[in-house]
Amino acid sequence: MEKGLEKGLEKGRQEERAKAEAEKLADKQSSARKMLESGFDDEMIADILGLSLKEIEKLK
Repeated sequence: MEKGLEKGLEKGRQEERAKAEAEKLADKQSSARKMLESGFDDEMIADILGLSLKEIEKLK
């Protein structure tokens, strides 16, 4: 029973981490869009936000 509980807790932790990472990426993408609209250079956006240039291109 304890092993089942531990597995359930670990699964819950993994799901929360994945959710937090997805939210962080969505925030970065939102910021990148605003920066693109303001005329920031793609490389500067990538450097500041830690996104790849391919990710920036997808947002255009």
